Amino acid sequence: MELFHIGAMKTLRSALLLPLAILTAVTESTAAETISPQALPGRSWAEVKLPYRELTALWLSSQDIEKQENKPEQPPPVAALVTAADYELSLATNSAHIAVNYQISKLASDWAEIPLIGGDVRLDGQHTNAHTIAWQKNKYVIITREIGVLNSALTLALPGIDNWTEDVHIAPGPAAINRLKITGLPEGKTIHIKGLRPSRQSPKELVYHFPADGGEFAMSLESYTAPKPPRPLETSDWELQSEILAHYEDGRIHYECLIYATAQNGSGVEMDLLLPRNASDMEFRGDDDVSGKSSRNSKTHRQLNLQWATRDIVDRRIEVSYSVPQSPIETNWTLHPPTLAGDTLQKSLFAIPKVIGLELSGNDLKRSIESRSLPNWLRSKVGANEFLTLEAVGEPALQVQWLPQIKTAQATVSNAEYLTRLVADGSMLVNASCTIDHSAPLNWKLTMPDYDEILSCEVNGTRVQPVDRQEEGLEFPLAQGTKGQSKIVFTYVAKTEVFDAVSGHLELELPKTDLFVHSLKWQLSIPDNYEPTAVEGNVQLATDGPADSINEVHLIKQLIRQEAPAVEVHYQRRGLTD
Repeated sequence: MELFHIGAMKTLRSALLLPLAILTAVTESTAAETISPQALPGRSWAEVKLPYRELTALWLSSQDIEKQENKPEQPPPVAALVTAADYELSLATNSAHIAVNYQISKLASDWAEIPLIGGDVRLDGQHTNAHTIAWQKNKYVIITREIGVLNSALTLALPGIDNWTEDVHIAPGPAAINRLKITGLPEGKTIHIKGLRPSRQSPKELVYHFPADGGEFAMSLESYTAPKPPRPLETSDWELQSEILAHYEDGRIHYECLIYATAQNGSGVEMDLLLPRNASDMEFRGDDDVSGKSSRNSKTHRQLNLQWATRDIVDRRIEVSYSVPQSPIETNWTLHPPTLAGDTLQKSLFAIPKVIGLELSGNDLKRSIESRSLPNWLRSKVGANEFLTLEAVGEPALQVQWLPQIKTAQATVSNAEYLTRLVADGSMLVNASCTIDHSAPLNWKLTMPDYDEILSCEVNGTRVQPVDRQEEGLEFPLAQGTKGQSKIVFTYVAKTEVFDAVSGHLELELPKTDLFVHSLKWQLSIPDNYEPTAVEGNVQLATDGPADSINEVHLIKQLIRQEAPAVEVHYQRRGLTD
């Protein structure tokens, strides 16, 4: 590495004083510990050796710092600007004056020409703190070179309003705030500025805001009629007609109401609708940005206060829904439509979908076939279901009777298949497969004949352990099956009599279930050196069964109800009749 020997180069000592100072500063800012100049040992003569590239970097750094220190200050982007211009036009019969206050920010010391206003105005007085006001290029301007915030007040004359036969022009200069206030308006008159709309207007005063970049505007004197204050809101008396779907389910009557309300007087913006006090799940919708608030105002009703945005609309359409508890053991039910306070009685049309096992009766209650055509929205709600209709005033009463219902089977066995294999010593192996139709979870009980052991058990392909209910048999918990079905497969072993050497008979029995069985197939297989000679029992031989080995018996039984399939098989040793 090339080194530069500072001690040997006397001519560079003075030139390196600044880089060395910079080196010290850099070292102090980046070192883990800072060393003050007082902590350095005193030396009358010292040498520092630096790589040449580091010396070059220090030299260039000192040059950049010197350039920054000597860099001239940038001038502001603009020499002057008007931050606020407040105009006040005072009108009188014979004269019109504009008093204006300007607030100006002067940013540079150069001479500046600051535009103020032009048009048909003429200068009538000024207070400008010795600044010069001049007319340049069809505008009054301030000419100044002072720096800082300058304030200037002018009085400008305009023709009297009796002489405003044509438009009067005003050309305000640019200003951040550019506002015109007009006072002293004659009775029934106003000032109109083309292209602008007043930000505030009253019979005696106007306020306009000019664009920030100024411009030229035409003012004219025009007739003005102050808007009449709105009439105070008046309470309305309402008349209601309601169409109601009343549906009973799970101990509640659910009401869906379409209400047509007509205001007989008043402003038509507010209504107090009365619902049953114990109403819940309340919702409402309506037109014209309707809003509502509910409260309990008495021991019998819940009040829904409805308010609309637009007044003087006499016809309103409201949708309201709510639920009311209804005990199923009561023999008299009362329907609760929306009502109004006072003695006014409202007419309602009820559509009541029929509930299986529930018989309703009452005055003017009609069946579907006797009912007149329902409104479309009610027809879509009822659909193809049978319903009752009732037209009533107030809260109609109904008589209720629950009809006895015949309980249907909770589940049935659609198919049962058993394979029983016997050996000469009386050992028996039974394979069972049962398909059960059920629409809800079920604990299936099976009364077993004498058996020794359950070898395996599966429900819908999953191994399970049935519950042993002792004398009641085995219990298989069945969850909600796929497509309303569950398949149970199990195997058990049992012991029967030993086969006789010549001939004999066996009594066999299958498990019993309380469920109705649609179809049973039972295959018996006895030892190979025996053959069945007769079969008796509550099952039948399958005439269309497979013609397999001579030692097999195929049995069937249809429509089994709480009965254990049983059979007595007579057998003999094969070859005795040859």
